[in-house]
Amino acid sequence: MLYEDIIREYENPLKVSEEKTKEYLMKIFEYHLENTPYWKKFKGQVDLDEIFQGKLERVFENIFDAGLFVDEDYLRENWLDFFPENYKGKVRFYQSSGTTRERAITHWDYEYMKLLVKFLKTSLDKFMD
Repeated sequence: MLYEDIIREYENPLKVSEEKTKEYLMKIFEYHLENTPYWKKFKGQVDLDEIFQGKLERVFENIFDAGLFVDEDYLRENWLDFFPENYKGKVRFYQSSGTTRERAITHWDYEYMKLLVKFLKTSLDKFMD
């Protein structure tokens, strides 16, 4: 799913149903298990149907309980393994200064950042009303 599809499908980001949220999260997992070098090796080892049973809170517990954690140093050194094959997006590299917590390094897709701005704006507008 492209970020434009998310904006089109979920016009009001604060009113996305729990079921739609679970469906979208499952699509993300399916996509990365099929297309991302690091996660491909877990295909067949992760039971998504089991993980995505129950209420949303339970789904998040199941995700964490599945042990799908990535060591921060491994991620930093092997970040290209986390790019889906044939990825065509624009990636930005960000590094925090470390003034408020330890220094952090991350890579963000530019379109994802634009999507986050839309969600944040909607949230702030709702909060300010």
